[in-house]
Amino acid sequence: MYCAVRFEEREENELGRGGYGAVYRGTFKGNAVAVKVFKDHLDAERKKEQKREMEEHLRLDHENVLKLLHIDDSRDKT
Repeated sequence: MYCAVRFEEREENELGRGGYGAVYRGTFKGNAVAVKVFKDHLDAERKKEQKREMEEHLRLDHENVLKLLHIDDSRDKT
C-alpha cells in the first residue's frame, strides 16, 4: 500500500529556508511532518554536498533532531 506525503509549497506552510531549499508543513498517515524541498538549480559541487547531507541525515538518530524518513526526487506532491 502506497501512502503519500501531502503538502503545498505555499508561504503560509513554510517552516524555514536554507541554502539547499525550503521546509514546509505536511502530513503523512494523518501525522504532521516537515517536508524539505531542495532547489533544482544547484551546481555540481552543491549537488554533491546536498547528497552527502541527505545520506548523513538518514543515518542520524538523535532526540533533538527530526528523523529523516524518506528521500524522493519526484516533484509530484500528491
